[in-house]
This record gives sequence, C-alpha cells and structure tokens, in this order.
Amino acid sequence: MNILQNPSLGALAPGSQRLLLVNAPAVDVRLPWARWQQPTGLLQIGSALRARGCDVRLIDCLQIPPSGRLARERVGRLSVEGRCLDLWRFGLSPARAAAQMRSWRRDGWHPEQIFVSCAVSTWWQGARDLIARLKDSEFAGIPITLGGAFPTFYPEHARTYTAADIVVAGDVADALVALPDLTLYRPGRLPRFAGVRLFAPGGLLPDMPARRARSAEEVADQVAQLVGLGVTTLAFVDAWLGPDDREALAAALEHIASRSFPRVRFVATGNLSPRLIDDELAVLLRRAGFRQVYLHDDVRHTSDGVQHLTSREEYARCADALHQAGFQRRTDEIGAGVLVGIPGEDLSAMTARLARLASAVGSVNLVPYQYTPATPEGQTYARLLAQRNGHLDPTTLNAHLYPLARLAGASLEDYLELARLAALLNSKYHSQTFDFLGNSLTARLVRASLGEGLWNPFRSTAEAAPSPLAPPVLPAGRKDPP
Repeated sequence: MNILQNPSLGALAPGSQRLLLVNAPAVDVRLPWARWQQPTGLLQIGSALRARGCDVRLIDCLQIPPSGRLARERVGRLSVEGRCLDLWRFGLSPARAAAQMRSWRRDGWHPEQIFVSCAVSTWWQGARDLIARLKDSEFAGIPITLGGAFPTFYPEHARTYTAADIVVAGDVADALVALPDLTLYRPGRLPRFAGVRLFAPGGLLPDMPARRARSAEEVADQVAQLVGLGVTTLAFVDAWLGPDDREALAAALEHIASRSFPRVRFVATGNLSPRLIDDELAVLLRRAGFRQVYLHDDVRHTSDGVQHLTSREEYARCADALHQAGFQRRTDEIGAGVLVGIPGEDLSAMTARLARLASAVGSVNLVPYQYTPATPEGQTYARLLAQRNGHLDPTTLNAHLYPLARLAGASLEDYLELARLAALLNSKYHSQTFDFLGNSLTARLVRASLGEGLWNPFRSTAEAAPSPLAPPVLPAGRKDPP
C-alpha cells in the first residue's frame, strides 16, 4: 500500500475516466450537528475531476435522508472507567452503499477507481468497514484510495488497519480552489444544506498563495447558484472568522442581502468570534438571512493550559447586538460554544463559566477538545501520549471521551456532569431558557436555596439562618401547606 503526500489529481487518478467518490459513514458514540455535515473536500475533488472530463458519481453515506434523521446501528462498545458506551454507525451502511453500486452496474455504469473519504479521524472504523465490504464483493478488483482527515493525521494507522490500495495524507493540490459541485449527488436527491467559503484556502502547500478573501460578488453568485439547486440552509464553513475578517464578511453579507433569497436561512455553526460582531454586523447578519448564530470560544493554547480571549462582558455585548438586530434571547437563535476537555482545566471555574455564559447569551454548547497530532495545539499536549506506541487508535482519542483531560487526572463522570449542567441550562419552557443568574424573584430564590443548602432534606434548621428571599423552613412534624 502506497502513501501519497499532497498528491496532484494526475497522480491520484492517472487515466481513469469513471470514478466513484464515497463519503464513508461515521462510527462514533454520538453525532451532533449531523444535519450540517458535508464532504466539502470530496466535492471539490469531484468538481476538479469533472473539469478534466472524468465521469464522476458520488455516494454520500452521511447525507441527511428526507426523514431528517440519519440511520444508526450499534456496531460495538467501549469500556471507559467501568462505564459501557455504545459505538454507533451513523448513515448509509456499507451493504447499502454496495447495493447502490450494483444498481448502477445493472444500468451500465461501473467505476474504474473508488475514492473513499473519512472526514474525522475518530470515525475511521466506518471507512475501514466500507472498504472491507467493497473488497469482499464483485468490486474487489477496483483500486480504492482513502483520503480525508483520518489518513492525513494517522497515515500509518490507515495503512495498517484498512485495505485501501492507496492512502492520501494531506490535500489534493489541484482541487483546493475548486468550488464544491452539488450536482455530483445526481441522479440521486440533492442536499438541502450547503457550505460557502468566505476565504479561498491558501498557504496549505509551499507553492500556494496566502489565504485571501473571495470577492463579495463571487460569494453572492455561489449562494445564488446553490439556491437555484434547491438549497435552503447555508453556512460559512471557514474554520474561524475573527475581528480581522469583519470587512470581508460585511461586504459579502451586503451583496447576499441585496440579492434577496427569502426562502433561505443561514446558520453560524460555531465559527464566528464574539469579538467580530458589532451592532452593524449583527444587522447585516439578520438582513442576509441568518437565523441561528453559535459563537466560537476564542482561546489560546499555551504550555500552562488554555487562555480564554473573550470575557463574559464581550459575550453579553455580542448577544445584545444580536438581540437588537432581531435574534431572540434565550432561544436556539443565539448560542455560545464552550471548549472543554483541556488537560488540567479547573472544572470549578468551568462550571462557573458555563453558568455565566448561559446567563449572558441564553444557550451554551459544550465543544469537546479534539486532539489532532502534528498541529501546534496537538504538539502542546503530545507529552501526555508519549508513553503510547506509534499506532494510536484514534477511537480512544475521541473528543466525546475527554481522553486528554482523563490522562491528566479528571474522570469521565466529571464531564458527563458538566454535560448535564449544560443540558439543564439549555432546557426551555415556552421556548425560552431560565436565567439562573438573572434578577427575577425566582432566580434569586434559586440562588439563595442553593447557597444555603435549603434543597438538602437532611440539613439541620440550625445550620444557617434562612435568607429573607428563601421559603421558610417548616418545624419538624409540620406538613407542607397545600
């Protein structure tokens, strides 16, 4: 099995005319935000291959079906600290993917080469099982190339534990500037969600130009083209948009708003910095069609841990600007991402941070830290894995298991409790969350009760004098009033 590093399309598909692209199913303990997943890199490769005259088809095992929910099947279990966790395969099964290929073969179409993509390293078992199924079938003679985040960050693991003929580590240079072509989904159903880049990727390879902002007209033209294909939900899929990107984002939003796409909504899936959004930009987001804004947790990784770059006051200011622009407080329209799972983090401080941000913004989303080797952040924490051998199982490094935090001494139960707290803070009555740190009478009574232990049925009435805001403590023997 060969490993190709940042290959060209010519090296990847020499002479092939009929190619099949397959976005592998995901194997994970859970799959949040599934409706906003899209194999952007695979679609770019397909676009570039079509431009070369190739006949390309796509099977996206993670495409959301008309029912709105991905199929899931339990395929294994993990034991973590005595707790048994189910491993699920989400999306189209390998058997269903092979059945689709057989259907096309009966119609006279069969590929000369298959590209399989695994977009998240911890999903690697989905790609492994898919490749094994294709190798153990009538398609066994077709060469299979495996690419994506999994072989990029774990090339030796991919070579050892999958049956792919070629492993691609890195990017396919010729495809980086291609626009994803959603018509690759034909003759099947086209997706209703699509991603748009505000910035053209750059600097990923030595001879690539630096990252540059696409023109506002170019971005708006792409939105119009996607809307024409039936897309109803869009998102900017740039990894992070911060204060320095404000001018480019504002210009794009102005052009999108001027085109008027009334049936389309935009979502910000956790990549907008709170420091980016001011009153004017909040209005532009609303005019352009944004209906949900999930804010990024801006941090800096250091040898001493994580430094949070955005204060509660900055979050509150950002939420105020969004509210004035028409986004509803204490609903799913505004949310704050909170990075957790960093080795050695102070869980007491993190608990307080969750409550403060939920009060300021209205909704909090835990973002477990995903260890990625060979990145600056990953190198900061690599010392915790120094005792492991070179064939790390990416499954054990799944962010949902908080592996680095546990290696540093925390427990999985600590983080499950943190997730329960976030669920409590996000729970809604009549579509709105409750502000535990608010100034309402109920909020003050709750805080007083928690602070004085009034919730504890074994608490002695002599332990502390009741707060004037707290309900009276009834003498022993008396029943609660009706």
